[in-house]
Amino acid sequence: MSDLRLDPEAWNSIVRSLNDITNAILSHQKAVELTPDGHALKATLFNNLAESFHTRFQRFREQSDFNSAIRTHQAASSQSSGLPSIRLHAALRWARLCSEYTELVSAPQSLPAYERVLELMPQVIWLGQNIRHRYQELSRVGYCVNDAAVAALASNNIPRALEWLEEARSVVWSQILQLRTPLDDLSIQYPEMAKKLENVSRALDNAGSSSIPDVMQPGSESQSLKTFALGTEDQARMHRALALEYEQLIGQVRQLEGFETFLRPRRLKELVAAATNGAVAVVNIHEARCDAVILCSSGCVVHVRLTNMSYQIAESYEGTCFHTWVLNPSETVVRLHTQVVFTMKEWARILHRLWSLVVEPILNVLKEKATAYSSNYTVQDIGNIDPDRT
Repeated sequence: MSDLRLDPEAWNSIVRSLNDITNAILSHQKAVELTPDGHALKATLFNNLAESFHTRFQRFREQSDFNSAIRTHQAASSQSSGLPSIRLHAALRWARLCSEYTELVSAPQSLPAYERVLELMPQVIWLGQNIRHRYQELSRVGYCVNDAAVAALASNNIPRALEWLEEARSVVWSQILQLRTPLDDLSIQYPEMAKKLENVSRALDNAGSSSIPDVMQPGSESQSLKTFALGTEDQARMHRALALEYEQLIGQVRQLEGFETFLRPRRLKELVAAATNGAVAVVNIHEARCDAVILCSSGCVVHVRLTNMSYQIAESYEGTCFHTWVLNPSETVVRLHTQVVFTMKEWARILHRLWSLVVEPILNVLKEKATAYSSNYTVQDIGNIDPDRT
């Protein structure tokens, strides 16, 4: 800001901007302080405060504001009585800050943010009110999972990267193919328990959908916030009771045989069965790097950097594949929507390129580190987990 000291108009503009944002932060802090712990709207209030800190950080680049935004989003995501989708939003914003400002947050430091996203994702998606709601939530989470895998791999936590990618793959494809949800499975075997859980989840959703005062408006702090605070203690007690009942029901379900991992990612030991007949490779495509994680039938996990593969290459091939269609499987050409002939020779070129960039490096590592395993390899390409493009 020292460069602007000779420009009074610019300086005054900066001061006004700083004062406005600071006043908003103070108002949001007051709203948080006036709201009892356990109130369903406290997660939303924490989120508002975090966004104000982030706004000031973007404007003035103070490390303390960035740290405050991280801490406050983290607090919002931890409010057990808050609306699950609001908590997930907070976790996603927390994770996004970690991925956008890697110079301020190391990969290991970012893992708790992604852990929270993956913890909340199944609850929000599978206990959503309808399929459209679930699909909307899913589209918000997709790219974050790719970021999570990159952070885990950069932290040398290869098993965790595999667990997160598999959880996302499972949720995405179950949703796209309209397979049975975990709640559907629970309803079949324990209908009363499923109904209780659904009712409590809906009650939590309703509790978190109330309105809050607009603390950005002049004069709101003195009246609106005080009015809002009246009677919130009774509401907070009710919300705490709902949150406790919800957590207890989830715990009870996880005590049931076959539901030990209900609404949470499966751990590595549960994934080993998928590699019984041969190693399974999961490929993660990201702007920063491309990797494969290989699960062997012995239970060991191997990481392969796909150094010659890039996000741009994958995107170009994806665009080609998604804008083509085969008129007849027996034909020797594939026709574009633009009526341009796309020959099988071109397909062969793309497949050969993908073999060189992705498949061959994986097989080479398997030959080196897992020569005793079968040659029956299964490759699951995660790519960008976005249901709109899947």
